[in-house]
Amino acid sequence: MGSVKVSYTHRLGEITGRSRETVEIETPLSVRGLVDHLVDRYGSAFSKEVNLTATELGERSNFYLVFINGIRVEELQKDSLLIQHESEVSFLALVSGG
Repeated sequence: MGSVKVSYTHRLGEITGRSRETVEIETPLSVRGLVDHLVDRYGSAFSKEVNLTATELGERSNFYLVFINGIRVEELQKDSLLIQHESEVSFLALVSGG
């Protein structure tokens, strides 16, 4: 067993009630695996907010960039790239201005 440090911004911080936490994991897991673990902990509000899957229109209702140890995870890597013990994962909201 090991741990992963997870940081949240924007609404994910509101949903989880924290800006960061340490999550215990059994084995290395993918970004989607970590999200599944967090959905089990925080429920459907977390799932709807992070929304890693595209909608029927091919768009995202909310979008978060994911970083592992400061390196951005590309969309196609979210199933294959494994998060190792002692990694730091950040969910950063993509924000636009006008």
